[in-house]
Amino acid sequence: MWAAARVLAALALVLLATTWPISDFQDHPHWFRVEWIPFSQYLRPFDVVANVLLFVPFGAAAAAGTTDPRRVRVVMYAGLALALAVELSQVYTHNRIATTTDVVTNTAGAWLGARWAIGRARVRTRRAAR
Repeated sequence: MWAAARVLAALALVLLATTWPISDFQDHPHWFRVEWIPFSQYLRPFDVVANVLLFVPFGAAAAAGTTDPRRVRVVMYAGLALALAVELSQVYTHNRIATTTDVVTNTAGAWLGARWAIGRARVRTRRAAR
C-alpha cells in the first residue's frame, strides 16, 4: 500500500510541476513550436538537470523494494510514457514548449531513480543476510 502511495505522490509531483498553470490549455495544438531534435535548441543546463531530478522520485518510488534489475527497464518505459504524455499536453498550451530533450532527460531521471532504489534494496538485503 505504501509503495502505491509513493508512486502516486511522485506522479502528482511530476504532473503538477509540468502542467502548471492548468488553465492555459487550448483547444488547438501548437505542433510548429515543438522542438523535435533533442539537445539542439535553447539548451539550458539548469533545465536539463531539473528535468532529470524531477523524474528521479518517480523512478525510485516505482522500483522501491525490489532487487530485480529487470524492473529498471519497466520503470524506464513508464517514465518515457509519462514524459510523452506530459509533452503532448504541453503541445496544447501557449506558455509551454514541448521538447524531445525533456522526454530524454525525464526518462533518464526515471532510470536513475530506479537504479538507485534497486541498489539501495540490494544493500539492505546484503546487510540483513549478515
